[in-house]
Amino acid sequence: MLRKTIKVLFTMILGFGLLGCSNSTNGNQNSSSNKTALTIEDIEWSVKESMVDGEIYVLLDFINNSDYTITGLSMNFKERDDITEEEKDSFYTDIKELTSATEDEMKELKELPLGMHAESKFIVDPGKEATNANLYYYEGFFYVKNIEHYNLMQPESITIHYIDDDMINTVYYEFEDNKYLIDETKIEAYQWAQGDFKDLLPKPKVQVLESNYETEDSFSFVAYGVNEELFNSYIESCKEFGYKENINVIEDYYSASDSNGYNIDISFDSKKLTMNVSIDKQTNE
Repeated sequence: MLRKTIKVLFTMILGFGLLGCSNSTNGNQNSSSNKTALTIEDIEWSVKESMVDGEIYVLLDFINNSDYTITGLSMNFKERDDITEEEKDSFYTDIKELTSATEDEMKELKELPLGMHAESKFIVDPGKEATNANLYYYEGFFYVKNIEHYNLMQPESITIHYIDDDMINTVYYEFEDNKYLIDETKIEAYQWAQGDFKDLLPKPKVQVLESNYETEDSFSFVAYGVNEELFNSYIESCKEFGYKENINVIEDYYSASDSNGYNIDISFDSKKLTMNVSIDKQTNE
C-alpha cells in the first residue's frame, strides 16, 4: 500500500468544474481533423522555470490566438521517445529523495511510464495570455520544481474548453497522431437561476457562471473570471437590490440580508479569480 506522500504522484484528476469537466478522452466524442473550430495552432504554449512566492516551480503559459474565449486548458506530457535509462535512473533518484519513498514504492512507481500534467482554470479571452499553471508529476498533484525533469518529457495531449454560441465546447488533441477528438457534450456557459431567485439577485457580468444548486429556498453559484473590481461592484449592486441589513464584512467576503427575509453570502478568491455567491430564505423557527 502506497503512503500518501508517494500516492499523490499517481492520483487521477477527475475534473475541475465548469471550466473543464475532465481531461479524459473517454465518452461521446467524434474524431475530426478538419471540423474543429479551435485548433492546436491557436494555442501558443511554453513551459518555463520561474520563481513564485519565493519558490521555484515549473510552469505552463499559453496565449489564446483563437477567436474564442477559453475557459480551461489541460496538457498531458509523456516521457521522450529517446529518453535514456541513465536519465530515468537520475529521475527516479530525485523522486525517491523528494518523497522519501521506500524501495517497494519506487518499484511500483517504475512500472509506470514517466508523465506530467498541467491545468489552467482561468478565463482567457482571444489574444490574451494565461500564465503560471503548475506542472504536476504523473496524474497527481505533486508540484514539478525541476526543469530537468520536464526536459525528459514531450507533449502527449491537450484538452481545451472554449465558449461558442454561449455553450462550453471541448476539443482534445493528440500530438503523436495529429488527431482531434470533439466532445459531443456541450455545457451552458451561464447557468442562472430558473425559479424565483432569478429576480432576487443582480446577474454578475461574467462569461462563465456555474450553478451549484437551486432549491425552493436557496440558490448558489460560482462566477469565473472575477477580479477585485468586479467583486466590489457586485457587492454595490446587491446593496441596490436591498441587501444592506445585518451586514458582515471581512476581507474578500460580504454577507447581508434584506427586508424580505433573504440572506446573501459573497466570497472572492483572488488566486482562482472566482466569486462564490449563495442566497437563502430565512426560516422562522
